[in-house]
Amino acid sequence: MSRKILLKVFIILLLTVLVACSIVFLYFYNGKKDVSKKVDDYLVEQNSKTNIKEKKLLYDWKIGEFYSKVTFKDEPENFYEIYVESNSNVDVTGYNDEGEQITDKNKGKYIIDSK
Repeated sequence: MSRKILLKVFIILLLTVLVACSIVFLYFYNGKKDVSKKVDDYLVEQNSKTNIKEKKLLYDWKIGEFYSKVTFKDEPENFYEIYVESNSNVDVTGYNDEGEQITDKNKGKYIIDSK
């Protein structure tokens, strides 16, 4: 093969890789941004935004979705996983410091089934 053909093949491969990487980056960036906004909107709606001690946005590789892990100032021993479902409903699941799911609202006041 001549150098011109090799150079063209290399440029085409490079452009293909750049386009693929851009698509993957935009998919994750937009998904993360959307979930973050919906979780923030939910927390504001519930009057819980000012009570946040720590909030992390994580990616669940098993189900392929972003979610927030939130700890509140008034319940530092519990953490909550907030998932935004495909229909924009919010699902909040609480866990104690041992990682056991909380089902009693007296032990975890931020728990909801679905919104």
